[in-house]
Amino acid sequence: MNFDGNLGSLFLPNLLQMLHRDGVTGILRIKHPDARLQIYFERGNIIYASGVGKEVQLVQLMTKKRLLNAEQHALISKFIPDDQFQLGSYLMENKLLPLATWGKYTKIMVDQTLLKAFLLEDADFKFEGRAVSVPDIYKVRINLMQLILDITRKVDEWNFIRKQIPDKNIVFEVCDLFEDEKKSIRFNRSEWSVLSKIDGKKTVEEIIMEYEADELSVYKILYAFISSGLIKRVENVYLNHRGDFIDYEGILVLYIDLFRIIERNFKSEIGVNFYNMYARCLESVNQQASKFLEGFDPFRGETRSILENITAKMAKFKNFADGKETLLQSLNRLLRTMLNAMEEVVGKKLKEATIQELMMAISFVGKYQAASDINKLVLRTLREGEE
Repeated sequence: MNFDGNLGSLFLPNLLQMLHRDGVTGILRIKHPDARLQIYFERGNIIYASGVGKEVQLVQLMTKKRLLNAEQHALISKFIPDDQFQLGSYLMENKLLPLATWGKYTKIMVDQTLLKAFLLEDADFKFEGRAVSVPDIYKVRINLMQLILDITRKVDEWNFIRKQIPDKNIVFEVCDLFEDEKKSIRFNRSEWSVLSKIDGKKTVEEIIMEYEADELSVYKILYAFISSGLIKRVENVYLNHRGDFIDYEGILVLYIDLFRIIERNFKSEIGVNFYNMYARCLESVNQQASKFLEGFDPFRGETRSILENITAKMAKFKNFADGKETLLQSLNRLLRTMLNAMEEVVGKKLKEATIQELMMAISFVGKYQAASDINKLVLRTLREGEE
């Protein structure tokens, strides 16, 4: 299995969990102007990761402590970066470093590489499914859920957190996946307190109120739970438990992500003319759908304002099912119109590559959460052009 994409459209923890569940063997390469990272998988388990320059720090530390002479330092310097796994073998064979110390070093290497990967925005990735030859002294044993939980505890960047929890009215529930792994997860007291309040009914706002702590602390804990796969958003909530509003945000967030994939691929070819092309496609769709999507801007509009605009139009429908059907038909028609416009302007090759990226993103959502009628409908639209 080989595929590539961009982390702007696929959340890294989700990607790691997908590879874990599929039991793949190969290398995930992440490319960014600030980093070149490699994450090695064996039968779905992360066994090693590199790319943060820890080899240089290790050799400098050993030299400072006089564990290496000048000749050894010169030789070891040829092993950096340690892409061929020569550094560890040399250190062990010449008894320059205890095996236990080397083991701690490789664990730190993996942790810091994953943390670096989590903090990269708009990075390209490529997974190469193939046999990997990682020496045993480099391999680490990892509980993936625990690793992601530990890393996301360190993430303080508010923009990362808000991307996963864009609204206080969102409801989460505990996943029934990875039961064996969850038993071995280490939670602190605050995490246990928040986890006990996640019941598939309470909104984020209500959890914050019950927790009686600062808002950011709750958001950080929820972000860590989402990233590690412990909780998932209740998909397409019909009504909140107070019964006072209909939530279409789950649908809109999904389509906004898909349109932004198209934006990234199409705009790179035609520049700002992309937005003129989108405006023409939107107008064409609105003429067929009684201007149902009038003002819909997934590129420059805020999610909150888009939600409010659509929700106001939903008010004319007597029930959620009818409104959802109309919304999905309109969004799928716009999606297909944009892809056809892409083919006319830049050719079939880029269109097909974009469709594959869109299908990968939506297929993943279907695997990670409960398979939904919405996911299936979008996939059918992409494969066959149906609405």
